[in-house]
Amino acid sequence: MKQLRDFDLVDKLLAKQLISEGLPEPYCNLTAHDPIWYSKDSPVQPSSLDLHVGEIYIPTEEAKPLEYYCLSAGQTVIITSSEVLNIPSNISAFGYPPDALSQIGILMVNLGHIDPGWQGKIKFVLINVGKQDYPIKKNDLVGTFLFFELDENVVKNYKDRRPGSIFPSPPSVAKPIKALSKDFLDVDKRANSIVKRTVNRFAVINGLIGTLFVAIITVIGYLFNYNSSGKINDIKIEIQSIKKDYEYHKLKNEVDSLKKITTKLDAIKVDKK
Repeated sequence: MKQLRDFDLVDKLLAKQLISEGLPEPYCNLTAHDPIWYSKDSPVQPSSLDLHVGEIYIPTEEAKPLEYYCLSAGQTVIITSSEVLNIPSNISAFGYPPDALSQIGILMVNLGHIDPGWQGKIKFVLINVGKQDYPIKKNDLVGTFLFFELDENVVKNYKDRRPGSIFPSPPSVAKPIKALSKDFLDVDKRANSIVKRTVNRFAVINGLIGTLFVAIITVIGYLFNYNSSGKINDIKIEIQSIKKDYEYHKLKNEVDSLKKITTKLDAIKVDKK
C-alpha cells in the first residue's frame, strides 16, 4: 500500500478515477504537465486532495440547497461536496477538516474513511463552536483527503455490496436534516432562558431587598423607641430626685432660720426680766 503523491493524484484525476466531475475551473481542462496543478491554490496538494463546498443545507423542516450561508455561533449546517468522487476498487481515502477551519472554531463531525468503490458526493456536517459568525459559500475549501493505493483490489467494493443502488450516489441529507438541530448548542434558547432567569432573579432580589429594608427600619424604629423611652424615664427619675433634694434643702434652711429667730427672741425675753 502506498499513499498517492501530487503527481499520482493528477494522473488519477485525468483518468477520472478519483473525481468523475465537479473539479473547479480551470483544473477540469488541464493536461498532466500543466504547472497550475502544482500551484498554491490547486486542489492537488503535495500528498492530499482538497474538496469544496457544493450545496449548503440548514437543518429545518423546509431545508433548501443554498450557495451561501452565514453560520452563527452554535449553529449547524450540512454541506455536500461539489466534486463527485469515483474511487477505484484498489484505492481508499481518509478525510480531515482543513486546519484553517479548526483554528476559527468550525467543528467537522463526520469525516472518516472512504471505501474502495464509492461513487458520489461527500456529505459534511459543520458546527460553529467558535465566538464569531462564519460565512460559507459555494466552492470554499471544506475537506482535505489522503488517498492510498492498495496492493490488490478488494474482494467486493462499496458499490458491489449494494446491488440495485443508484451510483453515483446522490447525497442523502434528509435524515441528518431531520435529526440535527439548527442551533446545535441551543444558543438562542439558552440566551432567552438566561434573560428570563436573570429578570426573575432580579425581581426576587428586589422583593427580598424591599422586605429586608422594611424589616430593618422596623427594628431600628423599635430599638430607637425602646432606648428613647428608657432614657426619658431615667431622666424623669433623676429630675424627681433632684427636685426632692432641692425641696429638702430648702425646707431645712427655713427650719434653721426659724430656729435662729426663736433663739434671738428667747434672749431678748431674758434681758427684759
